[in-house]
Amino acid sequence: MSDQPDPEENLAPIETARLWLSVPPVSHAAQVLDFDRRNGDHLAPWAPPRPTPLDTIEAWQERLLTDRQRAREGTAFHWRLRPKDDRDGPVLGTLSLTRIERGPLERASLGASVDRGQQGLGLVQEAAEALLDHAANVLQLRFVEAGHAPQNLRSAATLRRLGFVPFGYARDYLHVGGRLQDHVLLQYDLRPLRRS
Repeated sequence: MSDQPDPEENLAPIETARLWLSVPPVSHAAQVLDFDRRNGDHLAPWAPPRPTPLDTIEAWQERLLTDRQRAREGTAFHWRLRPKDDRDGPVLGTLSLTRIERGPLERASLGASVDRGQQGLGLVQEAAEALLDHAANVLQLRFVEAGHAPQNLRSAATLRRLGFVPFGYARDYLHVGGRLQDHVLLQYDLRPLRRS
């Protein structure tokens, strides 16, 4: 098995019992923009500032092109969660693996968000379980790291249920919600998930 999948395999969707995770094509820009608009206020306390606004279909088309190129290169992945039985339907949430490092670390950072109306249904946990398996067996990573602001109790609970282990506390770590915020840092060892 090679260290990295071929570029088109990087774009392959991930399925779970209820969800379809994909790095969406440009043709899905309207649905991605709709998710962003519906959830702007809901996600604002945990969102970093954007270097360029993503408030038009054209801006999202450009961003989705970039996302697909990064996925082909294996440097970052931005999946959108949709109902498994409606793959062109509304975006229910997002999962990302960014800051992917190869070599001695073989690690990535996990990010997630869920639609305001889909909270508490276990969608992020379901999607993240499949994503962690994908990270271990397809992307061949060893660790996935995540962080959450101490007051973000939903994220803290989800990460711990998934099996993430705290390894640090960083003061003024990320600029989110309009200010620098402390973060609890966690990691997940993917090696036990490997099938070969």
